[in-house]
Amino acid sequence: MLNTLTRHFLRFALRYLVKPLNGPPMPIVLQRFWLRFMALIHLPARGISRQKIKMNGVNIQDINAAQAEHLIIYAHGGAFYLGDVATHVGLTSRLAKLCQARVWSVNYRLAPEHVFPAALEDILSAYRSALQIVNADKILLAGDSAGGGLTLSTACAIRDAGLPQPAGLILISPWVDLTLTDMHSVADKIDPLVSWKFLRDGIRHYCGTQNPGQPLISPLFSDLHNLPPVLLHCGSDEIIRGDSERLNQRLQQAGTDVSFKLVKGMWHVFPIHAGSLREADQAVSEMQAFARHCWQTQENQSGRKVS
Repeated sequence: MLNTLTRHFLRFALRYLVKPLNGPPMPIVLQRFWLRFMALIHLPARGISRQKIKMNGVNIQDINAAQAEHLIIYAHGGAFYLGDVATHVGLTSRLAKLCQARVWSVNYRLAPEHVFPAALEDILSAYRSALQIVNADKILLAGDSAGGGLTLSTACAIRDAGLPQPAGLILISPWVDLTLTDMHSVADKIDPLVSWKFLRDGIRHYCGTQNPGQPLISPLFSDLHNLPPVLLHCGSDEIIRGDSERLNQRLQQAGTDVSFKLVKGMWHVFPIHAGSLREADQAVSEMQAFARHCWQTQENQSGRKVS
């Protein structure tokens, strides 16, 4: 009963207090302020340390640094021009606590001040920095929405650069097709959080004059062979649900180990409500199980044990 009331309250708040203020005509500075203000309901997990660090010029929130053996590098969502480490600290701190891992929440450069490929360069730079202190098989990449797309693009860039691969990828409602294939077939009203006008604005800010369909901008169109295992979470009530469904198909076709979780009645990036919503808590628990499985598999192959 309590969870049902919470679900209805969150859906109402998102639909009437967040969604109308994301995108034009609201100025970007006010959109950023309002999103950060609304995100204050997502309290960080207790007993988790946080500090600001800078690695090779990239600003990072270092969460749970005492757990240095395993690392999750997290890219937040926000259509490439909103969001920061503060808007996602509830989720990232819970990942750190449940996984008993260190989390680097990356404050990558936002559009329109910094267009593609600035954000991708920052995530990739954070990964290169991580390789200096942690073995690749102890690293996971994770992200939601636009950050989920960045995470997948980063994994492709890592592979193409010949760098050691991370142990796995966690993609939460990833936005991987900036050509908006489903825009004319999916009604805006089904999603209480995201609108097509908001996404169109994100594309304009992030891509500038560049083609939004190029693979590192829309990684759905990338070569998806030889990637690490993927956990893919999506809600049924998302206007970009098709991105996750098509990505799941393409990953399977490429022979990538993918686990796809489509959660009925949930909206875009619903796991961000972990600590308040049962479905979100379950999703984060599944992420924890996936992370431990990836690390266990890697360490079994190398003859080490997960602590």
